[in-house]
Amino acid sequence: MPSFEIRPANTNDVARLMALDHSVLSDYVWQLELRRDVGQTSANFREVRLPRSVVVAYPRNPLALAEEWTRRDVVLAALKDETLVGYTCATVEHTSAIAWVTDIVVASDKRRQGVASALLAAIQAWAWKEAFTVLSLKCNRKINLAFALHRSLAMSSAGIMTNITRLRMWLCSLGEH
Repeated sequence: MPSFEIRPANTNDVARLMALDHSVLSDYVWQLELRRDVGQTSANFREVRLPRSVVVAYPRNPLALAEEWTRRDVVLAALKDETLVGYTCATVEHTSAIAWVTDIVVASDKRRQGVASALLAAIQAWAWKEAFTVLSLKCNRKINLAFALHRSLAMSSAGIMTNITRLRMWLCSLGEH
């Protein structure tokens, strides 16, 4: 697996990070099945192959990063051979000791090469150092690669946010300090 330099992003990086392709091509979707019985509700996800690939748009305007990045508690950039290939951002909730990953973006030609794993490992290390005990992130059910990434990092599914895109929440316990 190639190695990547992970470092805090700076002002000079923002335009190049916004220029990355934020969309994702997906061949699968996680189909949600809700079962309601008296006194309980259960939810199951089943991976379903789509009849054709779909492009899943990023949930926010990537150009908003120019204004938003200074409001994030941490923005990390991934570089390969001095070229920006991805980034991740997080905000924190001090009262519950949770770090919320708000963005993970990898250049389309660098996906499935360990960039997202390296970024998440770096953000986990940052969160641990800052005394947070939980790392949380949301995942669009149409992005199969994101589900695979979260499972490969032993993150636990923590529920479903029922809205238009039916996001699934993932948590990673960072342990007690």
